[in-house]
Amino acid sequence: MRILLGPLHFPAHWEYMEGSFDDHDCKTFGPHARSDIQVPSMASVDHILAQLPQGWSPDLILIWRPEYGSLPPDLDQAPVPVVTLTNDWYLAFAECMTAAAFSNATVTGSRGEPVFRRAGVDRVFNLPMLGYQPGVDGVVGKDERDIDVFSATNPSWSIHTQRIQDFGCLLDLPADVKVALRSHLTRAQYNDHLSRSKIFVNRTVIGEINMKIYEVTATQTCLFVEEDNLDVRKYLIPDESVVLFNRENLIEKITYYLAHDEERQAIARRGHEAMQGFSYRANMNRIVLEMQRVGRNELMASGRETARTPARERRLRHLAYSLNRSESDVPELLERAQPTSDDVVEQYLWLLCHANAHTQTERIDLKGVDFIPLPDLVDAFDQLRAKHPDYFPLLYSRAFITQYVDREKALVAHDEAVAGLRRGIDIPLGGSAAYLWETDPCCVLQRSAWEAVERHEDPTEALRPRLIYYVRLNQAKLLLLMERFDDAEQALLQAIDAFAGHLEARRILAQLLTMQRRDDAAIEHWYELLRANPIDGGGHSVLFEVLIRNQRTDQAYELMRRYNRLAKVVGDRKTQTHTGGLLARMHPLVEAVGTSGRR
Repeated sequence: MRILLGPLHFPAHWEYMEGSFDDHDCKTFGPHARSDIQVPSMASVDHILAQLPQGWSPDLILIWRPEYGSLPPDLDQAPVPVVTLTNDWYLAFAECMTAAAFSNATVTGSRGEPVFRRAGVDRVFNLPMLGYQPGVDGVVGKDERDIDVFSATNPSWSIHTQRIQDFGCLLDLPADVKVALRSHLTRAQYNDHLSRSKIFVNRTVIGEINMKIYEVTATQTCLFVEEDNLDVRKYLIPDESVVLFNRENLIEKITYYLAHDEERQAIARRGHEAMQGFSYRANMNRIVLEMQRVGRNELMASGRETARTPARERRLRHLAYSLNRSESDVPELLERAQPTSDDVVEQYLWLLCHANAHTQTERIDLKGVDFIPLPDLVDAFDQLRAKHPDYFPLLYSRAFITQYVDREKALVAHDEAVAGLRRGIDIPLGGSAAYLWETDPCCVLQRSAWEAVERHEDPTEALRPRLIYYVRLNQAKLLLLMERFDDAEQALLQAIDAFAGHLEARRILAQLLTMQRRDDAAIEHWYELLRANPIDGGGHSVLFEVLIRNQRTDQAYELMRRYNRLAKVVGDRKTQTHTGGLLARMHPLVEAVGTSGRR
């Protein structure tokens, strides 16, 4: 089968599956230099096909992880079946729905499949698309496993809340248990740590099988996975080839298996044997074979949602998708966004492309690119808002961009956005809706939307309090810059009241209270933050200082002991030396005073 795969943007998103399509005649496309067909990020299907070798035409187009890349604008006009391979859909739900609408079929995970169906995607398959790479993953270079417990993660609390809280549990292991918690490891460093580890604790993000399940078992390391994982029992047997845990029994199970080497090693060995058939190459073959089984005619007959909609609507939907991707081609977006009517969505997306250009100038060299100056852009947002006061994406993004020109005016714009939310204004997310928001709000808001779909609820009502949170949070940051501290505190309290489950507003409030020496309230907020994010080194450090200046020595000592343990397990030797010195100096004082039990 001839397969056209892409678009390839960043090596980190696809190089680990190099060789996965060696059983097929496969060519890659995209802006990256290692693509077989090097084309701009939003090149059309016609342009891509024209670059192919003479006589070579694909039987199938695979769109690799559209949550991180781009889409050809005429993808729905492709002459062969188009299948999107979407793994991290939970971080970019709206964009993944757009990619599905441009395609004949979508491949995703076991939790994603029913969510996609409930969101209106007709043809979706639950098939594994990750794996391990023989010769790279699973290469054990150490005879001795000198790390007792290892875990690794992206440190984003908004994405990995549960995993980070598991890390907090690992701090309660005895001091003689060698624990390594790591982030930002290279692939070589990660594999080295795995080959040295006895146990790896893996908490997946949404309960689907993740890369770590393949990679850990490849190194014959004993794998721990959360017990409510949807997939793990399809591959591995509890207590025979995997250990399942919850937060209440995690320490007990780690302690047991560290004390029983033969049992632990047997579980690791059987896990390795069970997962040998799930390399990237094997899993990609399963996907291709399933598409062959379904057949070209049936895939093409299913159609593409956008192919049944007017060309203008398709254009706006693709434009919104591209704006929501940080790697979008700014000059091309500006050109493509030229409005053809007075429609609010069309006018808004055009303005948003220019606002996006301004926010990208620190990251991308845009010299020679013609986009609207900021003061004129703010005026244009104001004029459009006067005509269309109930289009929420406009209210939200206008408040954000105005802060760069006029802070007082931006504060009013934030109030108007909150007022719209409270009066029940509609909140479009998918389709042609796009927002000028950063990574953290994007992940939180989109997760709220798909979780509502999963529960058969209205996503708008799930989004409303979280959007109030982010508008008030941004407003509070502005007020702090303006040194209007009382107003900033009120905005922060309103944010927390709207969405207490997120940490940034509480952290900023705790910092403000600390600065104002309102220590009792600050201490409560710092403890609340550390309960939610127990590996927050900065929180430990500031809380320690506040406790010391309030002569709450016993609490400060216990906090510093935990911080010292945290510094050790994350490999921060400088902080470990510092905290160890503080503990040594504090110990005699704590012994003399005794413990007061204050908290």
